[in-house]
Amino acid sequence: MKREGVHEYHGQMLGILLFSLCCVMASWAQAPISITTIEELQRIGNEPEYPLNGHYVLANDLDASSTRFWNNGKGFEPIGYLDYYDDYAFEFENYPFTGIFDGQGHVITGLHINRPDEDAVGLFSLVRLGGVITNLGIQGGSVTGRRLVGGLLGVGNECTVSNCFFRGKVSSNCGENYYMIISTGGLIGRSQIMTAERSYAVVEVSGCREVGGLIGADHGSLISQCYARGIVSGQQEVGGLIGGVSGRISECYVAAAVYCPTGQGVFGIGNKPVLEAIFWDQQISGVTTSGGGSAVVALTTAQMMSPDSFVSAGWDFDEVWNINPGVSYPFFRIWEGVTETVVPDLTGMTVSEATVVLAQADLGAVTSIERYHETVSAGIVFDQIPVAGAVLNTGSPVAVVVSRGPAPAVLAIPNLSGLTQDTAEGLLRAEAFSVGRISLRYDETAPAGLVVDQHPAAGTTAPAYSEVNFVVSNGSAPAGVIPISSIESLQQIGATPEYPNSGHYVLTQNIDASATSQWNKGEGFVPLCMFPPNGEAPFTGIFDGQGYTITGLYINQNLDAPTGLFSTIAPDAVVCSVTLEACTVTGGDSVGGLAGQVYMATIDNCAMSGVVTASGAKCGGLLGDCMGTSITRCKANAEVRGGELTGGLVARNSDYGDIQEGRFEGQVTGTGNTVGGLTGFAYNILHCTVHATVTGRGSYVGGLAGGAAAVVQDCFVEVTVEGDAGYVGGLLGVGDYGATVENCRVKGAVTAAGDYVGGLTGYCNCVVTDSIAEIVVSGNSRVGGLIGHYMRNDTLRDCHATGAVSGGSEVGGLIGYNDSGAVEQCYAAVDIIANGEAVGGLIGRVYRWVTWKSYATGSVYAPGASAVGGLIGHMQGMDSRTSDCYASGAVTGNTRVGGLVGLNEGMVLTSYAAGKVAGTVETGGLIGFNSGSVTSAFWDTTMSGMAQSAGGMGVPTQEMMQQSTFTAGGAWNFDEIWGINEGQSYPYLRAIPSPFSPRLTIVAVSPLRQVKAPGDYVDFKVEVTESAGEPAYQWKRRNANKAFEYIPDANGPIYSINFIQEEHEGDYICDVSDMTKTVSSPVFRLVLSTSMPLSLLSWLAAAIAVALIFPKRLRRQTD
Repeated sequence: MKREGVHEYHGQMLGILLFSLCCVMASWAQAPISITTIEELQRIGNEPEYPLNGHYVLANDLDASSTRFWNNGKGFEPIGYLDYYDDYAFEFENYPFTGIFDGQGHVITGLHINRPDEDAVGLFSLVRLGGVITNLGIQGGSVTGRRLVGGLLGVGNECTVSNCFFRGKVSSNCGENYYMIISTGGLIGRSQIMTAERSYAVVEVSGCREVGGLIGADHGSLISQCYARGIVSGQQEVGGLIGGVSGRISECYVAAAVYCPTGQGVFGIGNKPVLEAIFWDQQISGVTTSGGGSAVVALTTAQMMSPDSFVSAGWDFDEVWNINPGVSYPFFRIWEGVTETVVPDLTGMTVSEATVVLAQADLGAVTSIERYHETVSAGIVFDQIPVAGAVLNTGSPVAVVVSRGPAPAVLAIPNLSGLTQDTAEGLLRAEAFSVGRISLRYDETAPAGLVVDQHPAAGTTAPAYSEVNFVVSNGSAPAGVIPISSIESLQQIGATPEYPNSGHYVLTQNIDASATSQWNKGEGFVPLCMFPPNGEAPFTGIFDGQGYTITGLYINQNLDAPTGLFSTIAPDAVVCSVTLEACTVTGGDSVGGLAGQVYMATIDNCAMSGVVTASGAKCGGLLGDCMGTSITRCKANAEVRGGELTGGLVARNSDYGDIQEGRFEGQVTGTGNTVGGLTGFAYNILHCTVHATVTGRGSYVGGLAGGAAAVVQDCFVEVTVEGDAGYVGGLLGVGDYGATVENCRVKGAVTAAGDYVGGLTGYCNCVVTDSIAEIVVSGNSRVGGLIGHYMRNDTLRDCHATGAVSGGSEVGGLIGYNDSGAVEQCYAAVDIIANGEAVGGLIGRVYRWVTWKSYATGSVYAPGASAVGGLIGHMQGMDSRTSDCYASGAVTGNTRVGGLVGLNEGMVLTSYAAGKVAGTVETGGLIGFNSGSVTSAFWDTTMSGMAQSAGGMGVPTQEMMQQSTFTAGGAWNFDEIWGINEGQSYPYLRAIPSPFSPRLTIVAVSPLRQVKAPGDYVDFKVEVTESAGEPAYQWKRRNANKAFEYIPDANGPIYSINFIQEEHEGDYICDVSDMTKTVSSPVFRLVLSTSMPLSLLSWLAAAIAVALIFPKRLRRQTD
């Protein structure tokens, strides 16, 4: 029966291959269509010249980073279309890709697809009927869909994928009916009777049901020579390689962490698959079973990095696979050198040291840029491009920024006249000034692109790091441009035929508008281009301020119309490079200094200072109510007062409008809902800064924005935020569903009278990564140092909060209430005071989610509260899981009080607590009350003062500082996750900074440059002053290719050459490693001199003496 089943399977696959071959031959008969841009790639299936059955070749690498702003934030539209899908009958109504796409070894970088309400989502939606995708890589991608989601391919049916990879992030929008959200994979969402070979995914993939690192679900496919690495999370049928499998799988491996209560290391669920030569890294997976039975071989990480583990199973390491023994997992030779090089951290090194480290990482030459720095010593690297952890092609160059030491308090501003823009910017930064506003100005004498003006003037002294604005020539003015040189001519725009609302205007000089305070019986300047009946029509032309300033503009109109310099700016209009200084603008609804209302226009490089007031809603310092508008490089320094939707720079920018490089300084007060330091509400907010006091009398108040709906990235706010109600945050009051917050930082204070209060976000239904809050937060319930209420089915990663938090119930140093997300590599150093229930140093309450590789160090003081923990107050639900975490702060509560968790209903694994614990009822050193499980977890009986706990093992401080205490059961991973300074510290997490992790520090004891003669000897010596565990040494010497290579058996702190010869001249370094990192010593140099060494002279003198004396003695004996 078994042989018949195999024959039947082979027969089916042969039929598929024959059918695919016919389709492929038909496609190959067509002349291939070359794809050279991401825009051309998007045309496939959307234009007749780019049919879905075409034959395509990728002519070059593609930069797809711009796709994150396409289609109102939805990004790239998948190629092909699946209109209907029956999960049970496998029936389609679709428009599949059936042609050939040959990437020719090229890579698409930065692909963005965000379609959480659509099925069959990937670069390709659906490939069927002999379609072929081959030789294609996708790097740094982000793909989100509903079901049938994969980085490369949503659904594959009777098709072929070969020599492809996806590196990035893939996720599904689970929603409430998560059981129906199926098939999410790092490379392919669902594969059906298809072939996938020599392909891989290195991903973070999250979904609901049928989730896999490579493929979400497979039905009868042939999958060979593939692998997956990364993180895989879901709720049901989750596997590190494939979620659900029923095909033939051979010569594959997986090394992925799996997060799911029922997750399997390799296959989530199987239906009689045929398996051969499958391997998995059980050590890194975090689970104990593979889901593949005895056909799958479990290995340790070290074994996975040895070719010997795979060769016996028939793996081809001559042509298909390659491996760096002891360093890497197996990888494909076809992609060797394309994606496997990670940029090291160069900060804290000298340029010569950085050069050595880059050479070791197979990266190219280092380029150094000098800048002043107030705290970093001269000659030391303090920044780098790209950042550490980025992945580059082998041989790529890396730039480092090197400190010149502290800048003088006051410096002379350099002369920028005649320089190009890039050169002027570089000169300002090098001389410790900041680049301010850059404007273009028509100039009949200066060539386009050269600086023609600057402010302050060259030679003027100014404080270090102050801004310098400059103007760049735009060449000669085109015909038809209308000059504006006075406030009177400005008032004519849109009011007379000579100044039409569609005209192209330029300011030709600075304008004094202070007289407008006396115009129109005190009502001042009349806003330009109002809608009827107040005016003729909105502005549709171009207004270029050319870097000039309008000073003293006064508007105090009581009109039922948008109010500002311009009343309404219409679609496709452009307003740029103008400054309103010391302006006063007052109106009703939709009020802004520059414009009251803007629809789908472009506002660039504009600024204002003054006071803007609205008696109604939608008030902004520069712009009032905006829709779909591009707002770039704009700033305001103002006092802004309004009602609902009030922002320091912009009241609102709805319908996928962008605010980029915006700045606000001043005060914002809103009497209604949705108030922000930069904007009340916007979609994309990028590279913006705020220094302000923000007060909101209603809900949805944020230091940056009251609410955001798309991308918030690279923003910094230093604010005092006060809210009279709830939903208040240092950055955002509310982060809407579908939004992302990345690399943002908040400093200051947040105070609210209501619920949902956070240092970063009050209520968060968005993805948050790499963000920091240094903040004092106070609220009622659901209060967190970073987030008040986290409601996103995703992973909060690489974030931390410091400061203090106070509130009632559900209060945490990082998150008050975590309802729907995993937390990974985060920490809180926050002191907490609370008086309700569910209070934790990291999270107040977590409901059925995972907390991993995170810690809390702050004190938790809630003497009247229940469910109080040093890390988590209440772990609610049996699916909640805490692993590889610790808490070290003092904990005080009333009932159900624990050093790590107050009330546990889930799973606690490989974690510990080391703080003082005090409570009255159900109090423990690790767990206060436990109805879940506790495995391999410990608490310090000495520090806690507790001999009892509702779970875990109590040991004294001395044993808590010994690795053997934790490894006795085999569950703790001290190779990759944990480190310890034996006998001196508690265990610490390697991936994130910790108060317990020592800094590996080495010093050169011997001189760095030693001049020696041939025949002499030399010692090079280093000394380790601090390390995590016993250090290991490896000396290296620079070879003819200028790379450092190992010196055999040179494994101590001293390297000696006892008889120097000519070939010994050159450079030497010592690599010192501890349990956390490897650090290279400074470069030692041996230089040969032409003189004879003293040691050799002494030896010759002795030899001569012997030669003179010994013959005499011999002569006496013979006589």
